[in-house]
Amino acid sequence: MLNYTLAAKTVGLGLLLLSLSSCTSSVQSLNLPPQPSVLSMIQKPTLSETAQTLRHYEILTEQEYQAVVQQINQGQVLDRSTLLQLLSKQAERRFNPNQPQPGAIIQYRFIGELGETEINRLKTIAQRLKESGAISDRIYQRLQGKIGSEIKVDFQLFSLAAYWMPSDEKLEPDQIRPFLDDLQQLGLITEDNRKKLLIDIDAGKVEDKYAIVHYLENTRIFNLADYSRDPNIYFPHIHRDVAQLLTRVGASSLSQVTFKLQLLNNSDENALISTEVNGKKYEFASYSSAPEPLGAGFLGMIDDEEFVQLFNKILRDQKSPYRVYTLGFFGDFGPDYSRFAVLVLTEKQAKQLQRWVNSYLPIGLEDHSSVFNRDRIDSILNRIEEIGLLSHLTPQQITAGKQKISRQFINSSYELFAAFDNLLIAFDWETGNLENPYQALTQRFAAASRGAFQPTQISNEFDYDKQSAGQSFVVKGVRYSTKLKFDGDWLDPAFIDFLDRAIAKTVSGAKFYRLYDGLSLEGYLFLSNRQRQVLESENLVQLKPEKNQN
Repeated sequence: MLNYTLAAKTVGLGLLLLSLSSCTSSVQSLNLPPQPSVLSMIQKPTLSETAQTLRHYEILTEQEYQAVVQQINQGQVLDRSTLLQLLSKQAERRFNPNQPQPGAIIQYRFIGELGETEINRLKTIAQRLKESGAISDRIYQRLQGKIGSEIKVDFQLFSLAAYWMPSDEKLEPDQIRPFLDDLQQLGLITEDNRKKLLIDIDAGKVEDKYAIVHYLENTRIFNLADYSRDPNIYFPHIHRDVAQLLTRVGASSLSQVTFKLQLLNNSDENALISTEVNGKKYEFASYSSAPEPLGAGFLGMIDDEEFVQLFNKILRDQKSPYRVYTLGFFGDFGPDYSRFAVLVLTEKQAKQLQRWVNSYLPIGLEDHSSVFNRDRIDSILNRIEEIGLLSHLTPQQITAGKQKISRQFINSSYELFAAFDNLLIAFDWETGNLENPYQALTQRFAAASRGAFQPTQISNEFDYDKQSAGQSFVVKGVRYSTKLKFDGDWLDPAFIDFLDRAIAKTVSGAKFYRLYDGLSLEGYLFLSNRQRQVLESENLVQLKPEKNQN
């Protein structure tokens, strides 16, 4: 006998509470016939054959079976994971026939323990799923460990199996073999570890595709549960462990390097880690929401995607072919924030792994060039000061901008421009400012013109309630005005054209240039003719979008 409370929370429907005394009245027991002899034990059954077997076992009703077969034939169900999702939805409708409309978010809370009869019933369902070919033996073994604890009813069993299956199917020998061939050719897995991995997969010891990382070379798995909960301790500790990995791989000699953490009063990048290598100071700022000392959560303890950029700055300056990559893990119901992997890869290795990013190891691609090393960044900063791009800033503002740069991993000249106040103007055309977006942008463009564009009497003609927009201002005694298209929180690109026309009439020898990265517009930079020529000659700006090759 199981007592539980079902809480259904939906948008626009308020809160629905249902109290039930027993799940046996909500989910009918299955009378399971013997396993059909038509099922091949060697060849994986088709989806239609699997559905037929599920009907034979009465996991699907006749009506549900017909609906599933129709979706299979129409190409709406192409894999076992989708089939299991359908099973979960159908079982949930049986369990809770008074569900709200489709798309509602439903949360279930179960109070009490499952009895032996109900546990055995769920285990039998899992067994039948395996026999029908709906799940693999690996998934079956994992489900057995969850029944009674995280799995209380059959639709939870189906749902969890559906979540696991896409990753599990990547472990099938015919699918994983080409990937392992690439890993071995790249020197990322030894012959012995490859054999061990295949043996462990066959034995059900490899839960999902992310576990492959345990068998790789030049890799370390980090479990935050193994570290202190004090950021002043765990931040330097984790960095020391990465430094040891780089030393072991031969990417850089950092075994004697020490790390210091400074917590900043900054909501975005509040964890500043610093070190010294070969007489040069390196620092990097990332986000951290330090957990409570006795807390159980790990989300936010360290930004596992960003913190390694400190090491990539060092490797770049040393002209190393290696860069540091990270890989997150997933648990039963989503991301596992307690664990991540650090991989040390060459550019060739990283690019080859990129071929499998959607199948096995979802890594990004770091910049392996040395274009923006420390010396080059210093040279660019000196150059933009020489040509007057920072002439409108105070010494304190210039120092603050340079400090911001020293705490980042710079990959483009635009990031250098963006570090300084009132230099690069970038904004989202879908604005969050519904009070005075055009007025505020006009003021920003004026501030970034280094005194050349000085509008006054800047209007605010954006009215969200009346759904109207416009802009006007006065320059040198002349009023410039325009009507703009109102499109909710989306701004009208004609606003920039309006500014361009006004500036062309009032400013001589300078204007705002559009900066592109490939086809993407990155922002606006005010330049004189000479400044534009210098930046273009040194490949620091792209003023036209690349031609689309498609």
